Amino acid sequence: MISIIIVTYNSKNTISQCLDSIIKETIDKEIIVIDNSSIDDSVHLIEQKLKGIPKSNLLINKKNIGFAAAVNQGAKIARGDYLLILNPDTILKEGALIEMKMLLDKYKQVGIVGPLLEDENGNISFSTGVKWGMIYLIFRHVLPARMSNYISMKKTLKLAEKNHPSLVSWVLGACFMIKKKLWNELGGLDERFFLSADDTADLCDRAFALGIRTFFNPNARVVHIGGVSYKDKLSTFAQINVFKGHLLYINKKNKFYSTILRIIFIFISFIKAIVSSIFGLSNKKYKKLAKVHFISLLWLLKWQND
Repeated sequence: MISIIIVTYNSKNTISQCLDSIIKETIDKEIIVIDNSSIDDSVHLIEQKLKGIPKSNLLINKKNIGFAAAVNQGAKIARGDYLLILNPDTILKEGALIEMKMLLDKYKQVGIVGPLLEDENGNISFSTGVKWGMIYLIFRHVLPARMSNYISMKKTLKLAEKNHPSLVSWVLGACFMIKKKLWNELGGLDERFFLSADDTADLCDRAFALGIRTFFNPNARVVHIGGVSYKDKLSTFAQINVFKGHLLYINKKNKFYSTILRIIFIFISFIKAIVSSIFGLSNKKYKKLAKVHFISLLWLLKWQND
């Protein structure tokens, strides 16, 4: 059985179609939804969708405990031999679950599988990428967004063209399947990651250390709308959690490197804050950006790698 774990936070606009795509799948499964204290109608919609659906659970948290902690919460009550971690802004395409499960069943050393993600128009979306590490994380913040996205997309496109599963170092946390036994051995996601893609990269790294590999399977396709729960990607909350996730990820590997990365992030944030302030004199968007960068800069100055 596959235990499908979904964490929601103000996900009323997408959770219905996500659950509909799961319910249509005939494979043996259970649905576990953990709501992180949504203030919209997410809980009501989920309750209506799961009414009468066998093997389904809804856990409601009184506060937002973060993505990683909520996923772990769901995994604790999961009864399946496989866990599918799924974002609420996704739609499973027919056969996606079977494709991922088949790969896990076929190879003993494969423990994590990610699908090919697509946008709402069927275009290939960011699903995996170059090795997650210090250089990559720096480029993500130094380069313009379009160039950074291009670098991230380049490997996904290349692997998708092969039309067969490929060994990768990590897959995006929007959707991935993992053997429950491996999940238990790893202790789940590191709950210190609150809202960050680093949590899944870290999970894949820890699996690799045990001799278990992560694969990208383009034959399994999932629609990913992206960034719905936290629509304002320019918010201070989102920016700080991105920095926090990156620094924690590197800190777990090398404390000295995390200190260097922090200094680089401080420099980048300072430059961006100054430039945004100048443009903000005539543009409200840049004025808001300047505030985000200044507050993030203050956070970085206070951060300690303990």
